Amino acid sequence: MDVTRACRCCLRCPPDKDLTTPYTHLGNTEIYADMIKQCFDINLAVGGPGSCGICSTCVGRLRDASDFKLQVQRSQEELQSYTQGMNHVKGREAPPIKNVCAL
Repeated sequence: MDVTRACRCCLRCPPDKDLTTPYTHLGNTEIYADMIKQCFDINLAVGGPGSCGICSTCVGRLRDASDFKLQVQRSQEELQSYTQGMNHVKGREAPPIKNVCAL
């Protein structure tokens, strides 16, 4: 396969979507180059020679990575909020954090 016409993320498949075009998925606007930057701090050189696309498999993986990053960030915020609340409410027991992990 000609890598200049392949997905910029895997180099295995032809691209299905452009990295810089806004797409809507489940009511959210996605720009894949921006998502890669936000998730991994990788700036893709787009607009120059070579491919500027991403395949549907990599789009799915990128969405999963983005969702996971947001989940971790929300969890950290909740934990910080919880521990700050514990510092303000000395002497009172704070409610337990819900365990959502399957055993």
